Order: sequence, then structure tokens, then C-alpha cells
Amino acid sequence: MTYSMYSIGMLELGKLQEAGELFKVQFRNLRAPFRIWNEYPTAAGCTNFLTAIGGFLQSMMFGYLGIRVQEDHLGVHPNLVPDCKAVSYTGVTYLGARF
Repeated sequence: MTYSMYSIGMLELGKLQEAGELFKVQFRNLRAPFRIWNEYPTAAGCTNFLTAIGGFLQSMMFGYLGIRVQEDHLGVHPNLVPDCKAVSYTGVTYLGARF
């Protein structure tokens, strides 16, 4: 989960290359054949490690999608994930609005 938080921080600072490198590090913990998140890049540790999954989702939502929750509005300042040409998201609901 550490790399996902570092990735968000780098995006906040506008350091897209560093953010992309840290984002990609998270994928070392995926295990074949079903691409299940593991606690460590090796076979050691917990399988189906929910903390890693949560960190990955946070790096997408609060990092690359740039969502910032404010008391009176939802800020969105997206950046593209490395090697992507477009990003879209649907089904977000906040303060009664859905987009």
C-alpha cells in the first residue's frame, strides 16, 4: 500500500513520471494464474491481500482520477494512467448528484 500512497503524493506534486513508476510497482504483488493481490512480491505473506487492493483503488480514485472530497463539492482533477490515452468513470454520487 505504501507505493500507492507515494504515487498519489507524486501526482499531487505534479511529478507524473515518478508517480507512474510508483504506480507500476504495485503490480509486482499480483499472483498468477488469477492475478490475485499478494502481501509481498514473493509467494510469502497473505494471499488476496485487501490492503493492497484498497491502496490500488485509492491510487486510481484519489491519484489518477484526482478526486478530492470537500465539504460542499467534489473536486476532480484527472491525470492519465501511464500508457493510457483516455480515462472515464461513472456512477459517482456526492451530495445527491450522480455523474
